[in-house]
Amino acid sequence: MLNLEDPHSDHIFAAARHLDAIMRFTLHASCTPARFEAIEPVLTALRDLNADHFDRSPLITETLEALTQAIQALCSRSPRVIPVPESDFRLCPFCGSDLYRLHDSTSICCSCHAPIEPLLRTLDHEFGCWMI
Repeated sequence: MLNLEDPHSDHIFAAARHLDAIMRFTLHASCTPARFEAIEPVLTALRDLNADHFDRSPLITETLEALTQAIQALCSRSPRVIPVPESDFRLCPFCGSDLYRLHDSTSICCSCHAPIEPLLRTLDHEFGCWMI
């Protein structure tokens, strides 16, 4: 459990907010080459947190680089299909797989999001967000 009296807790909460923003960005299929610019400040903020408060952790640095590349790869894919929100059947805009009755906030399939998931889990652990 996170000790709220610890001066480091503010940095853990900041990292958690940034990781949540990345998760929302990637799950909502907000990824397009033009939109990658919107998530870059969040990635930069995580790099700054690592440099300023997490002793420039090599694992965080490597994972952030891999995450940046995975998001860029997703953003560089051209959407193939446009999901129809009023239908019970929606399709992943990248691969066309069914998103039948998935949570409303999910706009891409698990397979397309798979390269990003383990990187976010690693960062969650390394920044200490799991304690929240």
